[in-house]
Amino acid sequence: MIAKRIGFLGFEGVAASNLAGAADVFAAAVLDGGYGNRIPCYQICTIGFSSERFRAESGITFTPDSTLETASELDTSVTPPMSHGVSRSCKLLSEGRSSKTALSIHRPVLVQP
Repeated sequence: MIAKRIGFLGFEGVAASNLAGAADVFAAAVLDGGYGNRIPCYQICTIGFSSERFRAESGITFTPDSTLETASELDTSVTPPMSHGVSRSCKLLSEGRSSKTALSIHRPVLVQP
């Protein structure tokens, strides 16, 4: 099995939980490869508008794996909630890079049984 490549767009002021929390969910998806081996279902990467580090609103600093210009093809791109000015810039992700699926993270919804 080839792991699906998922890119998370990161930017100055992002909510760290929207970036890291969503990435953790995908990173936890594994298959049992037998003999105690775990096969990851997803390859996670962080994409920045530039190669510079960016700081989440909580102060946590992230370093992107690639930029909008250098990111290789993605199976899925994930965009956390952002301000209006940043969302316009985000069009570069959909116009300049190809991905088979694009997800946008919105406010969390509590689902109770």
